[in-house]
Amino acid sequence: MKLKKSLFAICIFSCTAITAQQAGFNVLEKDYDISRKAKKGYLGGIEGKDNGTFDMIYFLPSSKKKVKIETYSFDKEANLVNTVKDEWEIEKARKRYKGLTYKGDLLINKAISVSSNMMGKMVYKNREVTAKYNWLAGGYVKKVKMLDKQKLVNENGDEYLFGGAYEVEKDSAILVIGYPYSKEKADFSKMDLLKVNNDGKITNLESINTTYQLRPVFSKPLLDDDSKNIENDDLPRDWIHIMSPAKGTAGTPNEMTYFRISPEGKIKENFKFVAPTAGYRIINAYEKN
Repeated sequence: MKLKKSLFAICIFSCTAITAQQAGFNVLEKDYDISRKAKKGYLGGIEGKDNGTFDMIYFLPSSKKKVKIETYSFDKEANLVNTVKDEWEIEKARKRYKGLTYKGDLLINKAISVSSNMMGKMVYKNREVTAKYNWLAGGYVKKVKMLDKQKLVNENGDEYLFGGAYEVEKDSAILVIGYPYSKEKADFSKMDLLKVNNDGKITNLESINTTYQLRPVFSKPLLDDDSKNIENDDLPRDWIHIMSPAKGTAGTPNEMTYFRISPEGKIKENFKFVAPTAGYRIINAYEKN
């Protein structure tokens, strides 16, 4: 009998979680065969029930409109009790199953990227993103082709000094923080929070008082319990952006300014905190409960 190693391993993991609550740590090890089609797909999730039973859900290579799903159901002793084959419309399946990232076999999108040039000025480049879905990996393999480069200016024609950027692919936009820059001089008393659409349209969402120049030291999506299974492209999280005083300013080097900004561009939190030392390294920001 041909066996799928990942099914065997996940059964052990699931049963460990069940038996860990009992005295000792007894681990159940049982092997089960899965279909050939399931072997070409990926394990998209494990759903535990209150009574100790659990389902293992496989997503199979599918069409443009529907997703094929095989569900293996186990009792609390890790005995296989049922197998269900089903087919869902893509959008309904994506709402029902968190582990499903499939949106179509081949996606081609026009997008932009925002970055800083050698002078610190903000520029954006048009780009073409081609994404091919890999069913074994359960995700897209992307290829990015950079196109023409353009200046990023506000409605007054002023350029910006780069202060940070966050892509919200679902909205085809990028949130940007920058200092207005005109006539060879920047105003460091305030920063602008901007939204730049893929068509180049710029919307000034809010101005932020800063007194002196700040530079970004950390800029990432907020992690949560679903981050490993659901990409930020599919479920945009809040943007955590932390800045510190630039060299030569009146600011204390280890005083950090923290921003939590929603994917829609609303500043939800903004406060200062003192790090143990200047140059303090922040690796990730994670939200629990």
